[in-house]
Parts: sequence; C-alpha cells; structure tokens
Amino acid sequence: MQKSWDDEDFVKIPAEMQRGIVEDLKFINPSKIQAVSIPLIAQKNAEDVFDNLVAQGKNGSGKTGAFAIGTSLRIDPTIHSPQVLVLCHIRELTIQIADVYKKILKYTECKVGNLAKDKKDITQHVITTTIGKLLNSL
Repeated sequence: MQKSWDDEDFVKIPAEMQRGIVEDLKFINPSKIQAVSIPLIAQKNAEDVFDNLVAQGKNGSGKTGAFAIGTSLRIDPTIHSPQVLVLCHIRELTIQIADVYKKILKYTECKVGNLAKDKKDITQHVITTTIGKLLNSL
C-alpha cells in the first residue's frame, strides 16, 4: 500500500519540511525505502535512544532522501551548531547530498554547509564534507 506524507501512522513531518520535500524535491509520496526507514531514523525506541539502521536499495530508490529526511527530523533548530555530519568519499557527492538537504530544509530555520565546497566555519545544522576537508578544518 502506498504511503502518503500526511498518513497518521507515518512519522509527523513539519509543514515547512514537507513543503521542501514535495515542492522542491518533487517527492509526492514516500518511496518504499523512505516509508520504512524514515520512522526508524527519526523516532526514539522504547529505551529513549535512536536505533542504528543499515538499508540497501537500487539506484534511484530514494535512499539519500530517506536518510536526509530522517536525520533532518532530528535537528533542533534552536541549537546553532552541527547536528548532522555527512562524510563522503568524493567532493561531488558532498555537493549532491548538500543539495538534497538544502531542498528539504529550504523553508525551515535550519542551515546546510558543505566544507568540501565552501570554506565556511562549522556553524550550520547539517555539514557535508570529505574526510580530508573535515580534518583540515579542525
């Protein structure tokens, strides 16, 4: 059965974030991997901790969107420091993933930075980078 971003049994996504997901990313409904993994990434378990998740899917199945939406739901916009760190093996991938986060968070107060592309200080909520650029910026 196809899920919707508005389904009651699906994780609650704020309207501003939902707007970025639907209007900017063009994800009208969650893909299968998103429907399964976003609640697992975003919600704490019975022991009040977040679970780990390993997910596999084909190219174009929505893995990056699932990870980005799930982790974005865990961000507290009132804390002005990094809360999500995405390490990539190549610079081009950091740019692609940062673009996904920027679209999801476009209508929120959350900021996205890419250390592999921009030489900014590390104050954004989401940071994408390569391991080399991260080590050079510390």
